[in-house]
Amino acid sequence: MFIAQIVVCGFLNGQCALLEDVKGPKISLKMCESRQEEMFRDVSKKLPYVTFNARRCIKSDKLHV
Repeated sequence: MFIAQIVVCGFLNGQCALLEDVKGPKISLKMCESRQEEMFRDVSKKLPYVTFNARRCIKSDKLHV
């Protein structure tokens, strides 16, 4: 299982924020990467001036976050 995280920058005086998926872990790395793209699209709709800075998929044995 993988937990999707992304880092977006450009709000709060140019600072960055780490965002973690609240929909739960993904079964595969590919699904995690797809979820990261979906997360950024959702954030950029609400905050169009943020930039995508980094991402990672954290391996987890937990079924729920």
